[in-house]
Amino acid sequence: SLSLSLLLRTIFMDKSIDPLVGKHAFLSDKDVPFDVVKKAFDLGYFAQGLMLAHWVSTDFKLRTGSSGIGGEDIFSNAVRVLIRNHVVPIAFGVRDRAAGDRGIREGGTYSPMRPTLRQIQHATSFFDKNDNFSFARAELYKKLDAHTTDLLAKSAMMLLEKVVCFHSNADKTIAAHAANAILATSLDLHGVPSQLPLWLQAHLKGDSCNQGAFAATGKPSDGGFRGDPSALLSLYMKYGMFEDGCDLAASILSSATNSTKNQQTRLPERGGLTFVPTKKIDMLWNLTGIAMKKQPHKAQTLLEARGKLETALAKYCEMLKISEMGQTSA
Repeated sequence: SLSLSLLLRTIFMDKSIDPLVGKHAFLSDKDVPFDVVKKAFDLGYFAQGLMLAHWVSTDFKLRTGSSGIGGEDIFSNAVRVLIRNHVVPIAFGVRDRAAGDRGIREGGTYSPMRPTLRQIQHATSFFDKNDNFSFARAELYKKLDAHTTDLLAKSAMMLLEKVVCFHSNADKTIAAHAANAILATSLDLHGVPSQLPLWLQAHLKGDSCNQGAFAATGKPSDGGFRGDPSALLSLYMKYGMFEDGCDLAASILSSATNSTKNQQTRLPERGGLTFVPTKKIDMLWNLTGIAMKKQPHKAQTLLEARGKLETALAKYCEMLKISEMGQTSA
């Protein structure tokens, strides 16, 4: 394919890589193109690897009628590999843990300095129609050797935002995957999960409070991804972030209660159902109670967060009663 040819040409013209690496990485894998995608990522060629993954997915669909193997979309899988194994570790300054830094041993030693800053910026511009990332571009030419890791981390976070916002929709849960990768990486690094970037929190929370409360909303046919707060709540519970979970649930319940649009569109014949995961909220309530007993130093904070959730849930249930009474009388 043209994508594979361009990638091979790029690798062989890269004078910092032993030519034998390119030969062993690609010539032996002609029949397994997705392995080539992963090795492109290992060498820091993120944009080229994604282009190749798109070709592999398209070609597979033309031949089989499906864009995935075993129900998993090939291109989405490539994006997940890029996020989990490369972009998130670099964004958190743990590049030694990135898959690429384990090295390619076939025929030569792979440079541990991949991806380069220029490679990350090139991948970022791949998603940016306006090529608007002047901060990273300006910093590229400065003598900032002591801050290379920090600059790479900032550039990788910019790339992560581009990748997530570009590929997210209700069918491809890229945003939730990125959030899980961030929480898992920070947990391994610091022993506790870090707060998600504000843009990712907002992206997952979306405007679903006005479109169906906790429901995942948005499809390619109706303008794209607009949030999946239920997935975000699940992640908060998975990583023991119960205060964040209570705040999220209370916020969405309050928005659903106050939204007149939500009240008007609850009936299926008028636009759909409002989704509130009551079992998940019950589980959050119980887990928060357990955490209060096991972590006395957090008890007051958790109690306040749970109090907000209780108030929001009570108001939401009251709104449902009033709405049902109105529908009955009508």
